[in-house]
Amino acid sequence: MLRIREEEEKRKEVAGKFQATLMDITAVLEENQTRSLQLKNENSDLVQKLKSLIDHYDLWEKAGAHPSLSAHCLELQVQVATTHLQRAQTQLQQERQQFLREKQAVLQQVADSQRQACEQAAREAHLRQELCLYTSKYEEFQGALSQSNQVFRSFKADMDKMSKKIKKLEKETVQWKTRWESSNAALVDLSTEVCL
Repeated sequence: MLRIREEEEKRKEVAGKFQATLMDITAVLEENQTRSLQLKNENSDLVQKLKSLIDHYDLWEKAGAHPSLSAHCLELQVQVATTHLQRAQTQLQQERQQFLREKQAVLQQVADSQRQACEQAAREAHLRQELCLYTSKYEEFQGALSQSNQVFRSFKADMDKMSKKIKKLEKETVQWKTRWESSNAALVDLSTEVCL
């Protein structure tokens, strides 16, 4: 019974760890989703800025601004925007890889927890079967013991009856012996008198 309780406690502990792991997975997924959305928005902003720069460049060219100056400014702005975009994409890629690693680790933990839960459930079922078997054997033993006690009580009662009968017969035997001796003595006396 104690082992079954211990197995139930272990199973509850594994289930608790499994639940905590699932909560960790959910938290990591939400965090990564939030970060991915943020990076997506940043990328979208950078794309808009890049488009805006291109539009400004077109306007400068149409307005007749100094071509080399406009081109140089635009080139610098494009380089800055491209650098920001590349940095954001690199960061997004790193975070995706980190997320995949964390996801893989969490999935492994979930698989381990599920395996442990299955093992605990199997052990508990086995212990319950053993308990049922031992309970059945104990009940059989109790039945046999009870029957044996009943047979012993019956035997003892029969022995007591026999002892009483033997005592009664011994008493009757003594009485008959006494009567026989008395009768025999009287017969001897009577024979003696007749002979005289």
